Amino acid sequence: RTGVVLDPVEIVVGSALVAAVLVRQMVTLRVSQRLVAQIGHAEREVRHWTSHDRLTELANRTLFHERLTDALAASRHDGRDVAVLYCDLDDFRIINDSLGYAAGDHLLRAVGQRLRHCVRASDTVARLGSDEFAVLLDSGRELPETIAERVLAALRQPVSVGGHHWPVRGSVGLVVAGRTQETTEVLLRRADTAVHAAKRTGKNRLVVYRPGLGSAPGAHLVAGTHLADALATALRRGGRSAGFDVHYQPIVRLRDRLPVALEALARWTAPGRGPVPPGTFVAAAESGGIVGALDDMILTQACAEIAVAYPDSALRLHVNVSASRVTDMTLLDSVARALAASRFDPRRLVVEITETSRIDDLHGAREVLDEVRALGVAVALDDVGAGNSTLAAMHLLPVDVVKLDRTLLEPPQDGGRVTAMRHSMITLAHALGAVVVAEGIEREGQVAELEELGCELGQGYLFARPAPLPLAPTRPWAACGGRLPAAEPARGADPAA
Repeated sequence: RTGVVLDPVEIVVGSALVAAVLVRQMVTLRVSQRLVAQIGHAEREVRHWTSHDRLTELANRTLFHERLTDALAASRHDGRDVAVLYCDLDDFRIINDSLGYAAGDHLLRAVGQRLRHCVRASDTVARLGSDEFAVLLDSGRELPETIAERVLAALRQPVSVGGHHWPVRGSVGLVVAGRTQETTEVLLRRADTAVHAAKRTGKNRLVVYRPGLGSAPGAHLVAGTHLADALATALRRGGRSAGFDVHYQPIVRLRDRLPVALEALARWTAPGRGPVPPGTFVAAAESGGIVGALDDMILTQACAEIAVAYPDSALRLHVNVSASRVTDMTLLDSVARALAASRFDPRRLVVEITETSRIDDLHGAREVLDEVRALGVAVALDDVGAGNSTLAAMHLLPVDVVKLDRTLLEPPQDGGRVTAMRHSMITLAHALGAVVVAEGIEREGQVAELEELGCELGQGYLFARPAPLPLAPTRPWAACGGRLPAAEPARGADPAA
């Protein structure tokens, strides 16, 4: 109407400019929205991780402290009980030292998941420190003691770490507060006192707090921890440089006193402590869950040493294996690796199972030992006659050699009961097709009695004490020029023949 005529080109250019401005504004708006969303997400992440543990994704000490404080305040008004479970993993440092920190982190995550599954959604599970966990139990129908026992049972189940099943043990303390004026700090201190009491009385157990629990002298000392730590460090280094050595004790044929086997026995001189009795450091390895590493080291070293020292002999090698491992197929892998590394003839290796009373699953143990025997390795049952459990083990396990406990060689002071038991065990072993070894022989008279009962082999100070290689031949052995058996007896055959 104004009479202005727009150039078509100007119209196109103007429209394009307007569109560009609109597009830019839209892009800017979307970018801004994304930035706002990202900033919001980052803020939520920061808030979350300031109150949660990054490794296990459980509540951390700060959040646990806040929720416990709120729960105590609420209990003063409604009268509900407040219960706190405090859990400290036993000898966790050994896992880190033996397998590395990645394995330790894996175990901590597994423990966190187990704790979550043991409690209710309304309960708070937290990781308070390196290997310390806590649970704030919301009041409900279930007793706190019942939940605590369930937690302890769950912790005892092995965790698969690095291809091995490692036992998890934890000391658990429980404290329950009602309508009192107790503070958060007091309640946590009492839970910690209960945990230390659990450790002091043997670990791997539950202790409920009671007044005066922590008043005993030395209540917070944990016996044996330093020894277990030193053992774990030594196992990581391995070999003689860490103080480990293997001594060997001959097993002889009773009729001519010639050695037919050697038993490998672990020895350890701890740095700064001197020689440690085998029973002491083996117990520390068992309680710390590292006995498998100890078994493997001795097995590998013994196979290598005997393969070099007696390459063309039929001399057998007996190596002890903890009963806690015979239901785990990793034992098969350990034996196979040791044989392959040393090129040791599997027909010369005998795996000795100790402490059969600790085998809960004899049928599972049979499956593992059948696989071990399939390699050509023989199986020996140690300490037979020391308890009723050995009878079930002799019946169910694939046994090639039975080793009589030294208590069956004691002088008859009970009307002949020990003599009758000795005769019965030898007869039963032979009926099962096993060879019999009598341990702890110290007198000539014992040899004659055992031979009369049909016992083929013997071991004890009468013949030789354990010693490192090279072994000095015993007197009959030396008289034969140190000659060793030249032919390998068939499994289950009588080596005295």
